Amino acid sequence: MAGYYKPKLHEALKRVAQDALAQFKEQDGRPFPNILTDFAGWTRQYQDYFTMATKVLWQRPPGRGMRGVLEVLDSMRILQNTIKEDPELDIRLDNLVGCVFRYGRRDLYFVVEFNLLRPLIGEHQSYEFDDASFDNLYATIEHELFRKTYECVALTPIIGVEIPVPIELSAGLMLRRMDDEEIGVCISANAIPMELGSSAAQMLVLPRCQCAVVHEIAVPVEYGQPDLERSIPQFADTAEAADRVVMALRLLGGGSVSATRPVSFVRRTPLDLGFGHSFGRRPYSTVDLENPCTLSTDQCTLLAPLVDNLESPRIMNDGGMQVALRRLVSAGCRSLSEDSLIDLMIAAESIFGADTEISFQIALRAAVLLKNETTITVTPSAIQKFFRSAYSLRSILVHGSEPARRKEFRNGFPKLDGSRVHVVAPIVEELETLMRHAMQMIIRDRMSDSARELDDWPARISELLDTGHNQITPSSHAP
Repeated sequence: MAGYYKPKLHEALKRVAQDALAQFKEQDGRPFPNILTDFAGWTRQYQDYFTMATKVLWQRPPGRGMRGVLEVLDSMRILQNTIKEDPELDIRLDNLVGCVFRYGRRDLYFVVEFNLLRPLIGEHQSYEFDDASFDNLYATIEHELFRKTYECVALTPIIGVEIPVPIELSAGLMLRRMDDEEIGVCISANAIPMELGSSAAQMLVLPRCQCAVVHEIAVPVEYGQPDLERSIPQFADTAEAADRVVMALRLLGGGSVSATRPVSFVRRTPLDLGFGHSFGRRPYSTVDLENPCTLSTDQCTLLAPLVDNLESPRIMNDGGMQVALRRLVSAGCRSLSEDSLIDLMIAAESIFGADTEISFQIALRAAVLLKNETTITVTPSAIQKFFRSAYSLRSILVHGSEPARRKEFRNGFPKLDGSRVHVVAPIVEELETLMRHAMQMIIRDRMSDSARELDDWPARISELLDTGHNQITPSSHAP
């Protein structure tokens, strides 16, 4: 008894358990097990399949409520008096319990039934009292009664991404794989794509749908009526952060990726089996799960600094870059390559566009900017020709015309190396690669204190012409 903080509570609960089991044994003879839904909600069954959790538990005899059984026991009244005489226990049972985000009533009868009697009977499928089993259950009850904090979670899932390691972001945020409880909550909130398994109670959640931007905080346990004037701890805005993370993922790894709806909940504890969850109802784009964004370990180290850059005023206040970033993300979510090409060319026009000779200026400026990108092996003149062709194709598509009827595309669409293809998808793939590199270069330039104005295109073009090789066409009227 000396090992317990509340030995009188231990003794009182023990008497209740012994008396209740003796009564059940006298009336029923032996317990009847049944498969019942567990309060744990969705749990991982195996691999990436999740199922509505069930347990083989004691089936309470029909027509007889647990409260009716317990309230006639003298030992139950002794237990209630023991609790009332102890101020520390009195506020923790038969009272409102929770935290600043969630509240619920902790009912003594519920605790006795679900945290003591049901597991005590279910462990051995017997009405015989077992001291060791009772002591283990009591230790958990006492520990949870004096829990100091609840763990609260806010997250926004990001679908279509696979990362090898967790990534620490600013403001206490993490991009990581969700744990099983978080995935289970997201299934209930319809915040991640899932497929039916072998039954309606089984769901498949692909690994590329198991990542999220997560913020966790610990908040004090509160009892009784909440103080409405108390300070409320603030979660970071995971939805806004997730949008920036998606942009960074597209810039670094391409693929098809999207943020879904924000979800928040208080983690379950053995005594308080859940306060439910809440979620935002914002719409989100579907993604091509066959084309995920997959980052290497090296790329993971680049993600957090890039997200910080995207959240800086220099980039947030750059209207053209914001349009380009949104179009880069939407291009990855399109089901038709033609729509992706239109998005990418809108992005190109936002960062390269001019008031006149738009097609020519976009192509010229793209060639000028990308000439020093070491991962691009084609010449600036090839880049210029490719962008002019892509813009021409974009114009045909947005006006509803058939590209094959145009002379320039009669033999197919030109790629960067000059070869031709008869479908748009390869053109989109190359265009996206160029745009991702160009946008990263512009972001780095914007964030550099020594950078000159990007709008100084005449000086940039002159520099390229002075090199004397990889010549571009400096005028839209040049032959």
